[in-house]
This record gives sequence, structure tokens and C-alpha cells, in this order.
Amino acid sequence: MAVKAIGAAVAGLLVLGGPASVTPDERAHVVEAVQRADAEIVIRAVRRDDDGTYHALGSKSAEPVLAYVNREFTAVGLDRGASA
Repeated sequence: MAVKAIGAAVAGLLVLGGPASVTPDERAHVVEAVQRADAEIVIRAVRRDDDGTYHALGSKSAEPVLAYVNREFTAVGLDRGASA
């Protein structure tokens, strides 16, 4: 996924009416799941989507990363930013 697309996803996390805020416990589970997939990713923001899944915005080596985590915190999908 290109950096532009990740930027759009980030904007989606921040708009009113977008994905919901999470509890500190949910955030901890999401961060743990993402770090199991890639320990070098630093998570900055976590949101819960309407379907119960989670989106986590972070970075790795100064490149943006958007992680998708399922409800059970067991599966993670990663979209990494591409260099322009």
C-alpha cells in the first residue's frame, strides 16, 4: 500500500463518526498482537471498527504501517508504506 493510501486510512481513523476509541485493555491486546507479527513496529493509535476488528497506526524504520487485527487478537494484517 502506498504512503498516500495509508495517509487516507489515518485520516479515516481521525474523522468524527469513524472507528471507535478503544479501552486501555483493548489497546494493549492490539499492540501485543502486532508486536507478535513484527516486534519492530511502534504503535501510535488504535481504533475499533464497527465489525469489531481493530486498526492500529504505527511505524517501522520511519515508514508508516497500518495493522489490521481481528476481534480475537490472533490474526494481523500489515500494510507498509512504500517509498515515493
